[in-house]
Amino acid sequence: MQTSVVFLETVAGVAKKGEVKTVSGGYARNFLFPKRIAEPGTKEALLRAESTRKREEKKAQEERSKLTEEAQALREREVRIGVKEKDGIMFGSVTSKDIVKALAKDGVVIAEEYILLEKPLKKLGTHELEADFGHGILVPFVVVLKGE
Repeated sequence: MQTSVVFLETVAGVAKKGEVKTVSGGYARNFLFPKRIAEPGTKEALLRAESTRKREEKKAQEERSKLTEEAQALREREVRIGVKEKDGIMFGSVTSKDIVKALAKDGVVIAEEYILLEKPLKKLGTHELEADFGHGILVPFVVVLKGE
């Protein structure tokens, strides 16, 4: 016998939180309900799930628009960072933290984890990088390391 349930938590490979699915009665009765992973698909539960889904969607949309604004500020930007060097050889390296600080001086505030940097920059010159803001927002930008 099949039964309709509303998932209260995400179950990998089965359903995401808030989804309504039809599952076997034994799975629901013996696993999902006792562990409070899902609840029976009553009218009230379905209405709550729909309300929660709309709220989550709205929150995700607001987050996407905020990230898009941050991405626009960074798009096609050239970040110049002065580094100590001697005879064209750079002392130390430039990390994503240094890039974030340089961007902040230009008035662009982004989180360090968005910058895709495999390893610190150790050579003078121009470096083409990308920032991944999630939600499919990938922004290219340029970092120029110049000796002081």
